[in-house]
Amino acid sequence: METGIEGMGSVVNSVIDKCAQNKSFIESTDKKLAEMENEMKVNEKKYLNNLQKLQENILDLQCRSMKYNLVFSGLEYQKEENVMDKVRAFIINELEINHYIEFVNVHRFGSPGLNKARPIIARFLYRVDQEAVLKKAYLLKGKRFGINEQFPKAIEDRRKVLYPLMREAKGKGKKVAMVRDRLYIEGKLVKIEEVTIDKWTTREKEYRDVLLEGMVKESPPVPPRQYKRPRNEDHVDVSTDQQTTTACQ
Repeated sequence: METGIEGMGSVVNSVIDKCAQNKSFIESTDKKLAEMENEMKVNEKKYLNNLQKLQENILDLQCRSMKYNLVFSGLEYQKEENVMDKVRAFIINELEINHYIEFVNVHRFGSPGLNKARPIIARFLYRVDQEAVLKKAYLLKGKRFGINEQFPKAIEDRRKVLYPLMREAKGKGKKVAMVRDRLYIEGKLVKIEEVTIDKWTTREKEYRDVLLEGMVKESPPVPPRQYKRPRNEDHVDVSTDQQTTTACQ
């Protein structure tokens, strides 16, 4: 009987030892899994940061490629039109810029918008010409035309969130500046993640209109023109003495 009890005790001790070994193995495994999980979280965060940087770099490259572009809205479509001449005529007649402007290329794109016409994207050869056109955009106030800079969709979506806030600040006489998708009010950067989208999108307004409001207030009155250049949508006489330079950027 004693032998049986000793044998049973030996079995129990063996089971206890085995349980202790299993417990130690499980604890060791749990520790390794926790370390692997932490390492995966660190790597995931690192990869997400790298991905975000890559996306921002791509957006920056896209913005740079669009730097010399302007989008003209509301210019009616005509069959077999010369869109480059049409834009030049528009700049002369509506913006009163009479010097010859050189373009790299001009074409229509996207879906119909103002006046049921597809917008026209024009790539300027010289930055100074593009800026001159933008500065005269206030002359389009109240007309069914539009001029705006071109940005990638991701940037434009961010700007749309900030447009109403920009209008609000300008209405209060504050100094406002929009640089790509960054809004500065009185020199302080507004963090887009702190803007309540529902609050502002219900009062959304085109950035072009915000700029025009400020331009109209700040610009001197436009004197009456002595004569009006006749408009001919089908043909625009462009001097052939000017040499058009093509540039690839």
